[in-house]
Amino acid sequence: MEKELQRLGEGIVVKTRLTERCDLEVYQLKQEIQALKDTKPQAQTKEVVQEILQFQEDPQIKEELESLRARLSEEQKR
Repeated sequence: MEKELQRLGEGIVVKTRLTERCDLEVYQLKQEIQALKDTKPQAQTKEVVQEILQFQEDPQIKEELESLRARLSEEQKR
């Protein structure tokens, strides 16, 4: 009877440790999820920057931009 109680006690200890490890893993995964949610806006910012770079590389738009800058410069001189 005493050996049976000891065996059951050890089983409780093993299962308690397993539960604690699982709880810790759940906590860490929740932190990772939150960190990923927090970094989402940065990815959107990169997309916008990339679109702007593509926009500036268009030769027709560059030409139009230079023309508008020249007109602005003339207007400011008046």
